[in-house]
Amino acid sequence: MTKFHNILAILFFSILIINGIYKYTEKGIYNSYSQWDLKTHIESFQWMMEGRPQLAPDQPQLFWPPYLPLAFPIFDCFTQFDWQVLRVAWLIVLCICIGLMILYVLGEMAKTDNLFSWKQAIPLTTVLLLFKGTFLSLAAGQISLFVIFMIFLFLYFQDRNPAVAVFALAVSTIKISLSLPFFAYLLLKRDYGFLGWSLFAAAAINLLVTFFYLGPLEHLNQLMISLRELEPLGVNSYLNMGASGRVDLAPFLALLRIRGHFLALALTILFIAGLIWIYRHLREMDDRLLLVNLVLLFFVMLYHRAYDLVLIVWLALPLIWMVRHQITFGYILLMLPLALPIQWIFRTGIETYPSLAFFWHFIGTSTAISIFALGFLLNRKHPKKSG
Repeated sequence: MTKFHNILAILFFSILIINGIYKYTEKGIYNSYSQWDLKTHIESFQWMMEGRPQLAPDQPQLFWPPYLPLAFPIFDCFTQFDWQVLRVAWLIVLCICIGLMILYVLGEMAKTDNLFSWKQAIPLTTVLLLFKGTFLSLAAGQISLFVIFMIFLFLYFQDRNPAVAVFALAVSTIKISLSLPFFAYLLLKRDYGFLGWSLFAAAAINLLVTFFYLGPLEHLNQLMISLRELEPLGVNSYLNMGASGRVDLAPFLALLRIRGHFLALALTILFIAGLIWIYRHLREMDDRLLLVNLVLLFFVMLYHRAYDLVLIVWLALPLIWMVRHQITFGYILLMLPLALPIQWIFRTGIETYPSLAFFWHFIGTSTAISIFALGFLLNRKHPKKSG
């Protein structure tokens, strides 16, 4: 390792840790403002169930995310509780999810390194907790974190208890953008039995739920409305890319003036090319690298925000640990946005030096570059599968 490499690595983790400590101490995961996504999603759920009535001019715009029907009984249950009780209970649930996921990640790292010790586990756990995606998920009360936990549950029980794994993967379809790569993973592994049962369970549960709420056709209609409302966010105006908080590729391409139908075409071509590349190199990948590659591909091609980074970073960490001694200066530099407080830099920069708008929007959309860099790193440095 070069001197500059060591300096940049120290800088990377210093920024991540300082940013994390600042967020937990100054902003906190439990205060009068925290659990904001949980609160707005409950309000949006009630508004949507009332038929999306016209809002008063002084009311903030409500938006129901494109969740599958299985989310409805969860949010319906949330509405039955006092807000102060609910926000505490939900935060406890998410903290338990975080704790169990950390144990899973550390266990996977121990499998990849016979010399891995619990002395190393302590600083790694600290990094996972201080990671900005972890903080955002806890502070916002994001259901994405619960969905990611169900995905980790699927991975843990896949070879231990298939029935539990099938159920966990079915439940994770609440947020289909996060669970889709895992269905693709089963398909490419040719585990058709597991895939069939998982698809059946997901379809059956979601279809059954529709009959208790809006009915199948109206659920589909609401899903299409949500997708249409979601599509332009961060890509419909030059002033919105860096401000959107999105971490997928669309805002970055929009910054390069690729928008509208051209944006959809570009994302489709890149997605198909990525799938073809994965298929052509399938025999060289072990299951862990295949899974991470699929998650990376779906992540940059579909709508995702910073709290979804928990899935991609935590899932890739055991593989990153395996190749840690081969991470060069350039890779660290490209992955720096994963540690940086991107939105704070964007807002401060655009307010202070508006004439440098393109640069600040580039910073605001740079996480997509980091995800690509992570993919290149793992595929270039990870040992090829023998045979």
